[in-house]
Amino acid sequence: MSRHAALLPATFSRTIEDWLAEDIPSFDYGGYVVGNDDKVATLFCKSDGVLAGVPFFDQVFQHTGCTVKWNFEEGAEIMPYGGKVAVAEVRGPARRILMGERLALNILARCSGVASRARRLRTLADTLGFTGVIAGTRKTTPGFRLVEKYGMEVGGADTHRMDLSTMVMLKDNHIWATGSITNAVKSARSVAGFSVKIEVECQSEQDAYEAIDAGADIVMLDNFTPDTLRLAASNVKTKCQSTRNNVLIEASGGITENTAALYMVPGIDIISFGTMTQSVPHVDFSLKIAHETSEPALSTNGVFSMENLIRVDVLPGVGDTEMAEGENELVIHLGHTIDYVAEAHKMAKIPMDEHQQPEIPETVGQYRILRHEMVSSEMPYNIDDADTQSKLAELYRLDKNGELKHGHSMVIACSADIGLDGDVLADSPLSANEQIVMFINGGGFIISDTPELKWLYLRISKELGRRVFVPRYNSGFEHPFPRALYDIHVAYLYLLDRGFRPEQIIVYGLSAGGNLALSCLLLLDMLKESTVAGCILMSPYLDLTMSSDSWHRNKDKCVLPRVPNTNAHSLPRLYYGPTDMSDVEFEKRLLYPLLSPLFGNIKCLPHIQVHVGEHEVLLDEAVEFVKLVEQVNPLQNNGLASVELLTYPEKNHYSLFRGKTQIDKVYPPMRRFCDTL
Repeated sequence: MSRHAALLPATFSRTIEDWLAEDIPSFDYGGYVVGNDDKVATLFCKSDGVLAGVPFFDQVFQHTGCTVKWNFEEGAEIMPYGGKVAVAEVRGPARRILMGERLALNILARCSGVASRARRLRTLADTLGFTGVIAGTRKTTPGFRLVEKYGMEVGGADTHRMDLSTMVMLKDNHIWATGSITNAVKSARSVAGFSVKIEVECQSEQDAYEAIDAGADIVMLDNFTPDTLRLAASNVKTKCQSTRNNVLIEASGGITENTAALYMVPGIDIISFGTMTQSVPHVDFSLKIAHETSEPALSTNGVFSMENLIRVDVLPGVGDTEMAEGENELVIHLGHTIDYVAEAHKMAKIPMDEHQQPEIPETVGQYRILRHEMVSSEMPYNIDDADTQSKLAELYRLDKNGELKHGHSMVIACSADIGLDGDVLADSPLSANEQIVMFINGGGFIISDTPELKWLYLRISKELGRRVFVPRYNSGFEHPFPRALYDIHVAYLYLLDRGFRPEQIIVYGLSAGGNLALSCLLLLDMLKESTVAGCILMSPYLDLTMSSDSWHRNKDKCVLPRVPNTNAHSLPRLYYGPTDMSDVEFEKRLLYPLLSPLFGNIKCLPHIQVHVGEHEVLLDEAVEFVKLVEQVNPLQNNGLASVELLTYPEKNHYSLFRGKTQIDKVYPPMRRFCDTL
């Protein structure tokens, strides 16, 4: 049962009963057709969103005589990535499942949509350092308010007033009807007493001052522009402080999800959104009765178990144009703004070349997403840094107890061109010596996998002639350091558990993924675990202090912005997690090897190949890393060079992949590197 379910009144069960009666006022003709044979139906989620409305869904099927078993906790973020995820299972007589189907789906879709928007707004506020309240309004659907307010709670927003009886809000009509703000507040206070708060809608600063003097508890600055709001909030807050008045200041009126960041300014205590419930997109759910008994979930007796297969995509043969369009959706283009915080879903693209020629010829590939979970393990995280040690230990404890949010998952991709025998989507070796690539995407520690990236996985598989396994680490912003690194380590252990040996694994890290790749190898050394066969680093982000000269020298040539660590929105601060901006030790902490692997024990590393553009802001730290490896360990035991550096003139962070000519320069050395391991 969801922890939020305890909020619901005892009468909500009667509401569900009334809704069912509305849907079946007389004969159930469809129910007659299917009969009363016991069936199992799977609830699928087919679009991204926060799961909310579980108690209502359960109550619908309790009324119809069915049982529900959930695969996710309420409040979990479901990400089907273009497919569908099995969220729950409903068991009961066929006609009784269908009796509650539409009502249950309507409630869940709407409630989850509200929760999803609430979560996005709350996450945006936290990311930007806004500590005020994110709230809904009373602009709810008649008869459905309880569900929509419940969705706000699950999503992490404040419900604001539930109804006309829980708070007094004096709007323009109240003020016009009584003659003034002062008259309206005085009249309201005479009946509301001390226990009910009074809020006044204000169209100007002068209105706010009158409301404060009249004794209002909250003043709403309504329909202010961002610039006028910033000034008004500052002035009103100053007046409150000078008079020792603890009046709260709310911003409202026309604020949307797209403009919300502009209103998260100092002095504002509350931002309310009518759009929390109005025109909110629903989350797409469907309920499907199984044709026959479902196959049992795959499992292993080792450290990990396969929880369930989420989906298998067989990508059909496509023409040059379609493949190019697929790749063209992949760009990580941060520009020189902070938009990557609010618009992560728009990030990163591998564009077509300068002549608009398609980059991939006609290809057939396969792509699969699986989820796995920890079931038992001895994993003592004994490392040098006490703070990171304790964080890793806590993540492990939660994971082992089944309490770690969002769990673990992985993508498997295989190009048809490599001609492997057997089940190329199996999560175990196809032969005793099969080499695989564990690809770690970057995207500013935000994007570990998106639907569009399947083209990149197939590209890597095609060009390197190997299957590609992609750990889907949890966002560094929502799950700060070291969660992403922990997820990468767990993915590596999972591959070992499934039968791969370390010498069969090649790690390939792109951008921030290069940081995670190298940090994971350093972690393996700290834990005295076997390392991999080799590592490819593409434009790696190895020094979170951003202290190398190329950050300044190439700033106008590279798409990556340099937001200094004195800014709360710098990438290292967002990745690391909440910090005190006055903490003078923060830069020193960034020197810890698992955050900035440039400063790690490079003696422990396997063969490494580094690719970097000469116009990148990351150029100098990549070159410095290669020099350090060459000095410490020029040759490996097999006589091969420990490190190889490939630089590309006039290329910046993402133009390393731009155009077929450039791709033909990048991948052949990678293939040669892999073949020599």
